[in-house]
Amino acid sequence: MKEKSFISRLNYNRIQNRRARKVLKLVEQDSGKLSPGMRRLCDEYAHGVLGGREYSPWLQVYAAVSGQFKEGWIPDNYYCLEVMPKQKGRYHSLSDFGTLSNSLFQVQNQQNIATAVNGLFLGPDMQVMSQETLAERLFQSGDRVVFKADDSYQGKGIHIFHQDRFNMADLTRLGDGLVERFIEQHPLFDEFAPNSVATLRITTVVKDDGTVEARAAYLRLGVGEDTHVKTNSAIKVPIDLRDGRFADVGYMANWRLTEKHPTSGKAIAGNRVPSFQACVDYVRELHTKLPFVRVIGWDLTVDKAGKPVFIEWNGGHNGIKFSEATTGPCFKDLNWH
Repeated sequence: MKEKSFISRLNYNRIQNRRARKVLKLVEQDSGKLSPGMRRLCDEYAHGVLGGREYSPWLQVYAAVSGQFKEGWIPDNYYCLEVMPKQKGRYHSLSDFGTLSNSLFQVQNQQNIATAVNGLFLGPDMQVMSQETLAERLFQSGDRVVFKADDSYQGKGIHIFHQDRFNMADLTRLGDGLVERFIEQHPLFDEFAPNSVATLRITTVVKDDGTVEARAAYLRLGVGEDTHVKTNSAIKVPIDLRDGRFADVGYMANWRLTEKHPTSGKAIAGNRVPSFQACVDYVRELHTKLPFVRVIGWDLTVDKAGKPVFIEWNGGHNGIKFSEATTGPCFKDLNWH
């Protein structure tokens, strides 16, 4: 068992390091070649503080993005192998089941129409409803609904249904997941990408004294004709935790820098996330209801009325590398080393 675990860790680190080296080459096209001295600092820190040089490649990415070395960074592979088991344990997998969100957090989310699970459709009150009742409710508030499959990630497992060509059989064959109203997002987000709902990722942690704090935030914007945000195409914009201010530049899916949204041409600099503090307060309150999953990446948006709207929570490997590279170190004081 120990040998199998060792081999699994070895293979995981190899995969992660190949990814990091590819990202580094892309980042260097904007930032210039990472100096030998900076590489040496990353190697020494990985070996001396984190316990192995296998953690150096992501540190090198962070250094290339930020233009300097910062103590306290957490490499993405170190986060998965060393931090998650201690901070989340086996409970990290709960977020694979989006169908549990209402039960776990009592989310006051008016977007929810039904939960599909084990062949049943459950209303927001978790009572069984017939397909006939569901059909009556689906398009009461708009001509589009969204289905999000359990264990969906990176924009996969999302289906959008239009009223004029909806067939109940297409919905029932998708299995377990959530049926939700299509969100009418804030006008600012429409200026960037009107075809897809912008997604705000806020990462919160539960400290040893039970305090919940927001530690990182960034915005994802769809591009082109994408109907929802997709990892392989979306623009990421670092967000200032103090006031919701956008960074001056965004990052394309390949980590290259951009000053404007590639589809709309709208400048990234000079904007702020609407109702940002309300968004932070909202997810901090949600996290108090499941404190033993001690690090969560929350996805939400802001609707046209300026209200935070819950999309999903990510309790597993919620991905910290983008925030660590652009606004980190985000977790330096938590003794994760």
